[in-house]
Amino acid sequence: MSAKESLDAKKVIALLESREEPPRAVAERLGVSAEAVDEARCLLEEIRTAEASAIFAMPPQLAPALLRAAVDAGRTEVLEEAALVERKEIRKEARRLARLLQSRGEKVELPPPPSSEPSPAVAPSREEASLPVLLSPIDSEGHRAMLWVRNLPGRGVEVARLVFDDRRVDDFETWESSRKRLRAFLGELQQGRLRLTEIPREEARRVLDRVRVRMMRHGGGSPDFATWAMHALGAAPAHMPESLSPVGEGRAPEDERELDELSRASDALFSEPEIAPWIPDEKFLAALRLRIDEAMTSPLYLPGEAGAAQRREAILAAVDREASRYFNEERRELYADWLLETARLFELQKRFAPARMAAATARRLREGVPIEDIGFARAFAHRLVEGHPALASSSAPTPPPIVRP
Repeated sequence: MSAKESLDAKKVIALLESREEPPRAVAERLGVSAEAVDEARCLLEEIRTAEASAIFAMPPQLAPALLRAAVDAGRTEVLEEAALVERKEIRKEARRLARLLQSRGEKVELPPPPSSEPSPAVAPSREEASLPVLLSPIDSEGHRAMLWVRNLPGRGVEVARLVFDDRRVDDFETWESSRKRLRAFLGELQQGRLRLTEIPREEARRVLDRVRVRMMRHGGGSPDFATWAMHALGAAPAHMPESLSPVGEGRAPEDERELDELSRASDALFSEPEIAPWIPDEKFLAALRLRIDEAMTSPLYLPGEAGAAQRREAILAAVDREASRYFNEERRELYADWLLETARLFELQKRFAPARMAAATARRLREGVPIEDIGFARAFAHRLVEGHPALASSSAPTPPPIVRP
């Protein structure tokens, strides 16, 4: 069988119902994530009460099958909702199921489908455009928080709070507020520890649309968000939008020499509080510990200070090698996106120097420049071993083997 099979709804339901294959094996067959398979199996177990929005939020390989399961469970009313969603594969399955029911003598009428023209993004009113959208910096695991405020005519405003990473919205809630309470709430946020930057509404939509596209492809995340997003943002785009990036004085310079200078000096980015917490995953840290242990216990080095110098050189060379392995093509793209988004936040805060440096570093990462020529990438690993006893004089105090920033 191929890695991704094209199966009809009945066969997908049978795969989900069967427990002979683990979620990862089913995921590989269907071309979705194991998390999406887990979620689909949960929805299937509760199909008589499952929210329609949760079904429609599933990946294209799973949503039609779950819609079929809902109809088989007697929930024909979901067909009306399915006929109006933006996703063609769900509308197509709804029409097919309606015809099947009609052939059995059941009376089923579906509303006309939405226009075939792509839905434009929801244009904010002049009053709504004055309401803020706030975005937090990216943490070491790629999570950020957003507050999206929109107008509720005659009722005040709605505040949506989202916590998401690059693949899904993990936490989502909304509440209504008066404008007076909103001002007080935002004032409290400014005094708190959470660093939020107001960003243009269209750019915030782009950030969320990138997550929506990935959720469409891989599943997972909050179904409540999918429903809210259809009303607040419009239809999800068919293609991945560009990541945020500086648009003015924070852009990377065009001069190649200046680009090189900024990239080489980009270890300075770790002095910025937004970037300082970024560390690699535990697997990378374990690899560093192993390389240091190998150097510390190897019998191949000379005794005394000469051997200590050899060990220092070996450890530093090993850190460079591990950093080069870590920054493969996928991670170069990931950190380039993170750096560009962070550069845009710097620019909005009028911190143009770190913005230009972050943007230049992102460009060099994408171009495949060697790690030793990118200060950010080299310091990303080397700062974790700063102060290690193998790299310090014998009189220095002994810190932990790997120092987390």
